[in-house]
Amino acid sequence: MLRPAPASSKPAYQWRDGGYLARTLSPSDANNDYLSWIANPRLMNALNMPARKLTLTELKAQIGQYDQRGSLLAGIFRETPDGLRLIGVFVVTLNLEHRLARVSGFIGEEGPAPHFIKFVKSVFGYLFESRGVEKIGAQVAASNRGALAACWALGMRHEGLLRGEIRKFDGSGRLDQHAFGLLREEWRERLKPGGFRSGS
Repeated sequence: MLRPAPASSKPAYQWRDGGYLARTLSPSDANNDYLSWIANPRLMNALNMPARKLTLTELKAQIGQYDQRGSLLAGIFRETPDGLRLIGVFVVTLNLEHRLARVSGFIGEEGPAPHFIKFVKSVFGYLFESRGVEKIGAQVAASNRGALAACWALGMRHEGLLRGEIRKFDGSGRLDQHAFGLLREEWRERLKPGGFRSGS
């Protein structure tokens, strides 16, 4: 069965690499950068979401809805002379019965895409090896080229095109989505030398 995150004051998930830190988020991580991303039409529309202007209190409440057990919100931070700066977030929804994780995410500033891929790989490893997940899946809008490229870079398999799968956030029509998946056994194969070529 899926294993719950251990009850602890420490982050359920944490990873550090080359000037970047990633961990599960708490309401205290809400900040003006995160607010600006949610209010950015370019970022939100790519996720088929409307841009919204939230208050800091509203953002803290939104982050607090993730219990880090059935739903997980992780962030990647860049180390700066002034301290850690949040630059991207990753959302995981767990289906306990089927040992399945659905994932999505975005990076809020340009530049560290390779580290974002490393970050997501570390999340995958955590889900497969620490939480008992047997499959990770993602559904990506056909127009979201950045997310599609990330799925390939992560070694996920393309499982099909879902025609008109969801309605556009503004009600103007429907969106095609690409379905990607990765089984735990495939993940372990990917970890072998040369394993992270494009999925097939």
